[in-house]
Amino acid sequence: MIKLRAGIVLIENEKILLIHHNLSIRMYKPHYKNSNVIKDYWVFPGGEVLHGETLEACAKRETLEETGIVVEIGPLLFFGETIWPDGNRHIVNFFFAAKRINGEVIKPKQPLPDEKFDMPSFVPLSKINEITLLPDIKTYIKRIYEGEKFRRVYLKNMWKDIST
Repeated sequence: MIKLRAGIVLIENEKILLIHHNLSIRMYKPHYKNSNVIKDYWVFPGGEVLHGETLEACAKRETLEETGIVVEIGPLLFFGETIWPDGNRHIVNFFFAAKRINGEVIKPKQPLPDEKFDMPSFVPLSKINEITLLPDIKTYIKRIYEGEKFRRVYLKNMWKDIST
């Protein structure tokens, strides 16, 4: 089954809002030999679209749940797919520009089993090349920040194996 995910790109004062994760590889690779392997990466606020929910409503809801920040959703920036190599998971991701309306960064209420959420934070754009960002769309983020105008971009399959 294909899942839809809506996320935001929120840039303020040369910083981008991201959520830090430490993920147990066995969550997605049960056959992985070293079950103690933990991978460190960052994601954009957002999540799965619920039945009957619009992409914009999902992006607003997930951002509030994950960060404590109320946002106004702007234009669609880009979209792409994440297809796991074994074909077991297929997600279509939509990324919208966003602007903070209210709120400050808070810790999420409850992490998933096998997953550790650190506090969401604004990461300096100058440090973006030093982190693992999923999906890896750093090039597009820099272009947006630099004010480049471009048509909405289909990013194709954005799968990135971080288990090695």
